Amino acid sequence: MFGKHYALFFTHPFEDKFVAFVGNDDNVRIFWDKDHFQHFLNSQKIKIVFSYGLQDVIRRLNEIPLDIVFWDIQVGSKLLCGTHKNNYKLGKEPWEIRNILDKFVDDNVRSWLNSLLNNKVAGLYEWTHGKHELINALFVAFRSATNWMVEGLQSSEEFVRYSEVEVPIYNIFLKTEYEGIRINNDAIGSLVIDLSHKYYRSIKTLELKYDFIRRIHSSLKVDDIRDSISADQYDELLKEDTLWDGINNLPEEDEFLSNLSNAYSHNFTRRELYKYYIEENDKIFPRFNIMGTVTGRIIIESPGIQWLKRIYRHIFVPQNGMKFIYADYSQFEPGILAELSSNETLKSLYNSGDIYSNLSNVMFGDCEGRDIAKKTLLSFFYGMSSERIIRNIVNNGRNPSIEGQIEMFFEQFSDLECWKNDLIENAKIVGYAQSLCGNKRYTKEKGQATMPEKRWIPNHYIQSTASLVFKTALISISKQIPSARLLVPMHDAILLEVDLCDEDTTKQQVEEIMKKSFNQFCPSIIPRIKFQDFSQT
Repeated sequence: MFGKHYALFFTHPFEDKFVAFVGNDDNVRIFWDKDHFQHFLNSQKIKIVFSYGLQDVIRRLNEIPLDIVFWDIQVGSKLLCGTHKNNYKLGKEPWEIRNILDKFVDDNVRSWLNSLLNNKVAGLYEWTHGKHELINALFVAFRSATNWMVEGLQSSEEFVRYSEVEVPIYNIFLKTEYEGIRINNDAIGSLVIDLSHKYYRSIKTLELKYDFIRRIHSSLKVDDIRDSISADQYDELLKEDTLWDGINNLPEEDEFLSNLSNAYSHNFTRRELYKYYIEENDKIFPRFNIMGTVTGRIIIESPGIQWLKRIYRHIFVPQNGMKFIYADYSQFEPGILAELSSNETLKSLYNSGDIYSNLSNVMFGDCEGRDIAKKTLLSFFYGMSSERIIRNIVNNGRNPSIEGQIEMFFEQFSDLECWKNDLIENAKIVGYAQSLCGNKRYTKEKGQATMPEKRWIPNHYIQSTASLVFKTALISISKQIPSARLLVPMHDAILLEVDLCDEDTTKQQVEEIMKKSFNQFCPSIIPRIKFQDFSQT
């Protein structure tokens, strides 16, 4: 790789500066001054930089050298690891810097590095002053870890995914992090007040109507609400990563759980909006995690833009002379399911219009059962067994007459169940599930699959392929429409900022690119792209 360099960036919580260790295979230099650092980058004909910690310092740089491609080794380490973050205690994740370097450093370097990461030093100068041998040893370890990661990605057949998908996506959103997104501070202030009132009303409803008196927070457990839900609901909620994921994925709404979810949502949104509210600045600078989930979904870690409901998104405003475009894949994952399962009936239902309405016609003879058809298909998609789906929809919906129609769905699409079982059996043999291009998720042990693994194996195949399709589309948009700014990815939709005069032309280009990217992996599906308002007032 011509012009390959390595760069390690470190910050200190009590200092508005950073230190950078930058070098190649022969030497390392230390940079304290951002101007000297940028002059070095611009003058050395550097093309590729394997980096760690760049996102921590990006806003402190004067500019981003657009001709340099940054290869973030944390992203590569996540691909190489291929496991869910919940498998590790906080700080023990193998993609964190101390764990990436651990096998390549001795006790002295390890202790010195941990003194900074554990905030045991007064500042960066104290940490680095007179520590040239430690710095050199740390940098050698970083080079070794990077080379080890690349070799691992190549041997596990993940390097193509890393180099051709994740690296371009990382650099696209690195630019967005640097440039920021414009906001309306007055609108944020009004929303914070309104959400505070809604939150306290929800808390009072839970207390007075359900005798539920607990602090509502993200780490609330299923056991904390066991006395307020049914046994079936308890069992179903336990299968999800968090209580809140479980509530969102239940096939039917429950009044208590809906109130609980609303209270959490109002409080979470209120706290997130506080992060946007900066009176002296009209922009926020989001932090992107482009491997935010094991399926490869892009997550905005801070502030939580993706969790904002549409009624709150009017806080974002385009720059002068610019316009927002919000392009959305319609019924994205059902289309991918139809393609990957090779189910011709499902393909036909998708390609002939609204798949849920068409499925309702198959099940009930009309479109009136669209909601039930949607819940049936999505519950199947998320790994729920046919027996569990029937029991939950019938019991929670209190409509036993639909049981026969739901059973008919599973009889008519019995090959879908066979397809899921084939995926599980194959994953047991090879020890992982993956997308159409890398992004493996490993089972605990080859030759067997636990019940949770049987649920996530088909789900991972579909969702990781969906991430691949979506990221491929974003890369093509960035290349073919360089004037468009990619601002907010929303799983299957993207918020773009484009020139006001080019709105119609850009929409046509975006639609064509997104369809082409979809058909690159799903050639027998007719993709549909919707353009709608990003916010709802």
